[in-house]
Amino acid sequence: MTTSCCTRSRRRRTRCPLVLLHGYPSSAVEFLDVIGPLSDPTSHGGDRRDAFHVIVPFLPGFGLAPRVNGHGWTTAKLAAGLVEIMGRLGYSRYGVQGGDVGAGVAQDMAVADPDGVVGIHVVTDMLAAAAVRSFAGGRSIRGTSPSGTVPWWSG
Repeated sequence: MTTSCCTRSRRRRTRCPLVLLHGYPSSAVEFLDVIGPLSDPTSHGGDRRDAFHVIVPFLPGFGLAPRVNGHGWTTAKLAAGLVEIMGRLGYSRYGVQGGDVGAGVAQDMAVADPDGVVGIHVVTDMLAAAAVRSFAGGRSIRGTSPSGTVPWWSG
């Protein structure tokens, strides 16, 4: 998988990596206003303990990303590629946020890497939410928060 990726952080081991996934017809450019506050909250009036390693890939075939060749680029295939990229970047545990198409990719990343994805946040409309469930093959994803105290359910 060929993609462009923007990362921003001051490497501190205590920061949680956070993947931000755009929708269609958008691109990673939609996250420019939040990369700074998420990666360096102190400069934006926040607490340094709230900082993330921010990873913002351009989903292949969308917006400003490289074109894809061939068919079969499902959300599951995109998710598998991004899981591999996260491993190559040295991240074994991370959170994922996605909107629209990115919501489907986020859920598929959780399915593909259940031990690595500590949580997902999706932003989408009702019709896309139904499609997100179908992206995961109709499977529900259940678990608890990293602290083990907050149950969550998707699907």
